[in-house]
Amino acid sequence: MVAIRHTYRRPYRPMIIGIGVMLALSVARFSWYYINNSWKPPQTAIKFVPLADASDADVVVSEAARLQAVGEAKDKVDVGETGEIMVREEAKIVVSEEPKLNTINVHVYGGSITWGVYLDPKTRWGMLLQSMLQYYDDDVDVVVSNFAIPAAGPEYWSLCGIGVADIIISEFRINENNMGILRQWYELATSHCKHLVVLDVWSWLSPPTGQKSATMLALPNKGNISSVSLDLVELDTWQGLVPSYFNYTGVQTIPQKCYDSIHEKSTYETQIIKWCREAHASSMQHGTEFFHEHIANSMYTHIIDNGILHRLKDDTPIDKSAKGTMCIGQWNLLNRTNYGNMGYWNQAIIYNKGFSIHNLHSKPLKNYFGKITLNTNSTSAQLQLTCPPPYNMTAKVGYIAHSDEEESGIIRINGSQMSTRLENNNLPHVRIRQFSPSLVLPINVSVDELPTGQYIEFTGLICFSHY
Repeated sequence: MVAIRHTYRRPYRPMIIGIGVMLALSVARFSWYYINNSWKPPQTAIKFVPLADASDADVVVSEAARLQAVGEAKDKVDVGETGEIMVREEAKIVVSEEPKLNTINVHVYGGSITWGVYLDPKTRWGMLLQSMLQYYDDDVDVVVSNFAIPAAGPEYWSLCGIGVADIIISEFRINENNMGILRQWYELATSHCKHLVVLDVWSWLSPPTGQKSATMLALPNKGNISSVSLDLVELDTWQGLVPSYFNYTGVQTIPQKCYDSIHEKSTYETQIIKWCREAHASSMQHGTEFFHEHIANSMYTHIIDNGILHRLKDDTPIDKSAKGTMCIGQWNLLNRTNYGNMGYWNQAIIYNKGFSIHNLHSKPLKNYFGKITLNTNSTSAQLQLTCPPPYNMTAKVGYIAHSDEEESGIIRINGSQMSTRLENNNLPHVRIRQFSPSLVLPINVSVDELPTGQYIEFTGLICFSHY
């Protein structure tokens, strides 16, 4: 009121005081109404669980909810005009959250980009997609599970099996170029879900080329398959997106000259980019949280615009049969996935000279990778492997293949030489799991050639109950 007194003349003071009193009364009435009417009903539906029909779990949940409501009742009381303490209605009701009408399970398969190297799990595109889809439909609960395996294509899943899902998302443009392996994977994936979405994603290390990738060319013509090709859509714009999606801080930082030379307008810029790819291959491959946000937005738009959540058919035939294989070794199964008959190296080793079982990459990537292999760095090492019955007909050996010649060796398996050099891949410092052809048991292994300081790594043994 001090400001008013200095602004208006004294003859208006009674009127001003009256206005102030009216405003004060209005504020008081509004405050009383807000305090007594501010509580809103729970956003979730109320579910009463009759004890006669409840399971043990329901009884425990209901009792816990009751005790919690009693404890909170002290904070939910009003004092009536007579001084009587009245418990609000919401404190009298024991509630449990009504489950959503439908749960949709989404399984995501891919390589290290989809796994989310360098990123907090909450910022990986699979988890971002789950958050987006959760808010789309109040009646649908969407659960996204990430089954990506860094440095691997889909062959392991094709050999060992996968679980059943409503939607499967497949991302293998970078890690798999073999059309036969991709077709086999698509056949398995479509038989284990109601809808398959194929994601064709690029990276700075593996940018768009203007040609369809193998992951797109191998797609079968089926009604329950759709695709999102960022590789093709962003052919003319990817250079402009790189500074946002691959701009790191900390140990993954890429020098500014790499961004400045991205268009390779001169021989000098081309040489700079070549150096950048060799010096910062991993950082140029995986992308930041902004890259993952972009992927998640693209996938969300595709799923919603095409009505995929509401086009899932309950009568879609699903193959739930088990694979006739045993998969020995759990290399890079970061989420401890177990969909088939799993085994361990001690079940397969008959003779061993010079091989050991450990993680060669425990530093600095121990928090990301579970790369435990059967490995050696000696040319005098020897090994004999077999499979337990009834999976002792034939087997395939998983091994690490290298794009760099100076890291590659030559091994001899059952008398035939096999190189660990990664064929048809000119990217620097690529190490990826591949599988040998089917082999007759027992499997005899020796090392013919190996550069000093390098290793032969076996990731696992896939044992078959048939020829």
